[in-house]
Amino acid sequence: MTAGTVSVWLRPGESLVALHQDRVAVCKNHGVPIVQGTFTWGIHSHPMYGGALETFPCWRHADGSACVGMQGGKMTELSSSWPVPACTTCGALDQFDRRDTGYGWDVTCRACGDNNYYDTGD
Repeated sequence: MTAGTVSVWLRPGESLVALHQDRVAVCKNHGVPIVQGTFTWGIHSHPMYGGALETFPCWRHADGSACVGMQGGKMTELSSSWPVPACTTCGALDQFDRRDTGYGWDVTCRACGDNNYYDTGD
């Protein structure tokens, strides 16, 4: 991969609709850059949805390689990569202290001290 060039792996029958190069992260499984894209199955729209193209967002390795990991007890090419959690305030990667409050998570970034509460309901 050269600077500014992004290539993503596609499953058979899958098409890339758009790359969102402003949404770049790091793969949690492999430590390589990943980018978010919008994908679809095939190139045709579906008449059941009034001709609208059915699309879905997904994270993929930015170098064109597949994200390989365990699924269903065997190694396989995963349909999506998962980003390493990043602080929305300072950008630090995977630097969080998490405290279970019973009804949610109290999360603090060790790098900048940013604190957020995530309610998980009853």
